[in-house]
Amino acid sequence: MTQHPAQIIVFTPSFADGGDSNAQNLTVKEVVSRLSPDRFRVIMLHEGFPDPRIAKLENVQLIPWQRHGNTLRC
Repeated sequence: MTQHPAQIIVFTPSFADGGDSNAQNLTVKEVVSRLSPDRFRVIMLHEGFPDPRIAKLENVQLIPWQRHGNTLRC
């Protein structure tokens, strides 16, 4: 993933899991899927399998959320 000087980096603590039906996470996934890859780089968490729509985006970095060691990964 290449970072351009004009890119805005967004970290969202919402989960990108495909099976997550939480209203907040659904809204965040919808917004992220519509962001311009030329202008935005997004960092999201996931516990299970990520939403395929989000996983295929070049401007999205997915960080696995586990029981321990999350501070180092984030």
